[in-house]
Amino acid sequence: MTPRPYQLTGSHFLAARRFALLADQMRVGKSPQAIMAADDVAAKRVLVLCPAIATFQWRQHWIDWSNRSPATIIGRDIDLAEPGVYVASYNRAVQHRDALRAAPRWDVIIVDEAHFAKSPDAQRTSLVYGKSGVGWNANRIWALTGTPAPNHAGEMWAMLRAFGVVRCTYDEFIRYYCHYDWKTGRVFGNKREHLTELRNLIAPFTLRRTLAQVAPDMPKIAY
Repeated sequence: MTPRPYQLTGSHFLAARRFALLADQMRVGKSPQAIMAADDVAAKRVLVLCPAIATFQWRQHWIDWSNRSPATIIGRDIDLAEPGVYVASYNRAVQHRDALRAAPRWDVIIVDEAHFAKSPDAQRTSLVYGKSGVGWNANRIWALTGTPAPNHAGEMWAMLRAFGVVRCTYDEFIRYYCHYDWKTGRVFGNKREHLTELRNLIAPFTLRRTLAQVAPDMPKIAY
């Protein structure tokens, strides 16, 4: 496959960082950029975490965009000793959490649809970013999502904490950046006065382009 210039820019952006968030809009092509970046850093051991529906698509992406051997989709049985690319759904990865954590160190972990790991109490969030999770067994973590915080800024806290950007607790974070109803425990939106500060906080490791910016000639999706 032939990458577009903006995809090369994205792959170089990821390759230059240990922690990164590729927040391009849907259809910009985040998966190829992550694959090319993994090749750029000569990653021998790669783990892709993604929704179950995307596992076979990710396997095909590696065939299309890389010259290495096809990726292995992790099923019920698991053997992670050999170098290569492994693809696991979030649920399957939770089941194999100990094995993924104990495997030889990962060169790159790609967290696709990273907003799936947004709730601090969720098992998948702990799997990716928790201190007993697989992220601590990796040299690089690249998160991919066009909607890093679908509802409020607090949904980025786990990633920001794991990336070393913030040191505060979740409660401290949402108290500062979000509107919070302490009676019901509901978070409802962001505090506008702190949005610029938040954008500056994530800017060093975040790249976001819209489809209109990078491929204005690409037709819209027909439903």
